[in-house]
Amino acid sequence: MNNKILFVLIISFCAVLADVRPGIRVRVTEKGLNYINNFALENLIGKMKSAKIPDTKKTLLGSTITLSNIKIEEMPETFQSTMTLTEKVGFSWNVRNLTPKITIKYSFKLFWSTYTGTINVQARKLGFKLKFSVKKKGNKPHIKVYSCSPVGNVQLSFDNSIFNAASSYLEETISEEIKNEICNTALKEINNEAQTQIDKLNMVYNVQTDKNSGFKANLLFDFGLTGNPVFKPHFANIPLKGQIYINDSRVPPFREQPVKIPEFSASHSKMAYIFLTSHVVNSALHSLYHTDNLKYVINQDLLPEKYKKYMETTCEEGAMCLGKFFEEVKNKYPNKILKAVVKATESPKLKITDGQLLLSSKFECNVTVNSGKRDVVLMTTEGKLNNLMVVKFQNERVKFKIYDLMQDVKLKSSNVEKLKKVSKYQFMIGSVVTALERDIILPYINKKGEEGIPLSEFGSKLFSLSNTKIINSGVEDVLAVGTDIYLNSLPTLKLTKSLTKLQQQDAELTLDELY
Repeated sequence: MNNKILFVLIISFCAVLADVRPGIRVRVTEKGLNYINNFALENLIGKMKSAKIPDTKKTLLGSTITLSNIKIEEMPETFQSTMTLTEKVGFSWNVRNLTPKITIKYSFKLFWSTYTGTINVQARKLGFKLKFSVKKKGNKPHIKVYSCSPVGNVQLSFDNSIFNAASSYLEETISEEIKNEICNTALKEINNEAQTQIDKLNMVYNVQTDKNSGFKANLLFDFGLTGNPVFKPHFANIPLKGQIYINDSRVPPFREQPVKIPEFSASHSKMAYIFLTSHVVNSALHSLYHTDNLKYVINQDLLPEKYKKYMETTCEEGAMCLGKFFEEVKNKYPNKILKAVVKATESPKLKITDGQLLLSSKFECNVTVNSGKRDVVLMTTEGKLNNLMVVKFQNERVKFKIYDLMQDVKLKSSNVEKLKKVSKYQFMIGSVVTALERDIILPYINKKGEEGIPLSEFGSKLFSLSNTKIINSGVEDVLAVGTDIYLNSLPTLKLTKSLTKLQQQDAELTLDELY
């Protein structure tokens, strides 16, 4: 009995562990579904135009009629289609009023004579309804059409009016063949070809970093599924892992779980809403820290002109340089230029509050001079930084600005005798650090922030983002982003007028939409 209880407990524990919280949740709205509807319909219609309907033979009054070379000549844009979400299952796709112009070659063997010609086919209320299920398979979506219901019929017109009397006898056969081919095309296109393309997707994306960023490793972004998509009447929630990492043996496992993303009320003005947890950035910072990528060298070239002289150990009479303050440094290392090496001493942490980002970090700064043989550390300072950052989207770029750098810096150690009197020089060190922040670090970072990062950097070969806005989620450590997502890896097709109209109706995003 005890063994059975233990077994149940183990199974229950494993079930809890298997429920991996997503770092990102993507909500696809009905507007997003409408975009997919248009995109998918154009692709399917293109396939239907090249569909091959099998030849058929029928016996009529002891005579045989052969129907061959059945072609869809034209597909007028009279069709209508809608996609609707099916709660707990997936979605359905209803296409109506397909009016393809179809021609058929016929051969009518009547007694000892054979008549050949063309039949023109007029479709009447032709259409279909597909039902899809979407589940997680591995870390990718698995889409399957589990039902196809064709509707409608056709009217035949022989080029030889003598045979029109037989048209009613053949219409049902031709109608069924065409409807069957529509379903066969849809099933093949989605269950086979579309799923094959999905299976080829790499759910780990290589993040392209700026060549001047100083990063010595490739960042990998894992956006694989962590669970089955959840379908509601007006939207679908897709849970993604949302972890950024570096594939390096030095990096220990990142065990921090993302916060639970709550259920927000339905929003509709954007194609998609992306709920990002702080886990996404913190996972990247974890890897960057453990691979020694959070280290920066500040040399004389990076300083404004008025500060360059303070990095020199020797200067002319009347001028100001470091040697003026510390004779020991001037005498021991004459005519040298200092540099500062700043590095994180623990993995920084990001907090998200009221739509603002607060990055906390601990750092160490070594001021060094080259003795001719090696770099000698003159002094080491340590401190804490709390950076308040506001992010916005403008002109299809992510822009940011740091409004405050709250620092707490103190001298940790020194090889300069004069500096060992910590209390006397603590104020001077704090003033130097404050000046570095105000005149060098903040302007440099905020210049980069004003230039922004193109949104294309956050897409992939599969999709791109547009009309993106950040909103206040009202939840600690969750940032909500409303955006329109456009597929760009599939063939470029002419979309219907309804899509253009849809894009023009894009509404501004308000905070009320999430509550």
